Amino acid sequence: MGLINNILKSAGKLDLISLTLCIAGSRKIYRDDDYGQSPWHIFAPNLRIYGFDADPEACDAANAALEAQGITWFERHYPLALGKQVGESTLYITNAVHCSSLYEPNLSYTSRFQGFNPGLGVAATVQVETTTLDAFAQTEGLESVEVLKVDVQGADLDVLQGGQHLLAASTLAISFSRKYFSRHC
Repeated sequence: MGLINNILKSAGKLDLISLTLCIAGSRKIYRDDDYGQSPWHIFAPNLRIYGFDADPEACDAANAALEAQGITWFERHYPLALGKQVGESTLYITNAVHCSSLYEPNLSYTSRFQGFNPGLGVAATVQVETTTLDAFAQTEGLESVEVLKVDVQGADLDVLQGGQHLLAASTLAISFSRKYFSRHC
């Protein structure tokens, strides 16, 4: 977020600004996935991060690491898949687990691309709890989300449809993953 934000922070100009970041697909795999240490940390201690991932173990590991870190902001990861409806859905767990999705990979299509990742093959399926961003916000008393980050391997529109009321009322920015068909997924 650059030099100007650091100057504003040190001058106390950001002290009254709070920011809520929701992350659909919050599994922490890469160094950049340490959201509070990324440029978002500039808003701490007035930073609230809500992460969602279908893998309960990944959420438990993220929450335990945060507790050990002694963070100065709120950050919690919930073992939920965000979608367009509340209920259960099939999660297609791929060989490269970070490429798992609520949508089955279309291997006949993706295999045509240079650099195709064979990790997209389905290793297993499991039923997972899904909720909408609007339903979660209502249950948790979440009134605003200034930034939504979406990394859900093809279920992006479902996340948006499930959060249309909250997003229309408060969201300033939405960031989508650029990793489609990359060397990672």
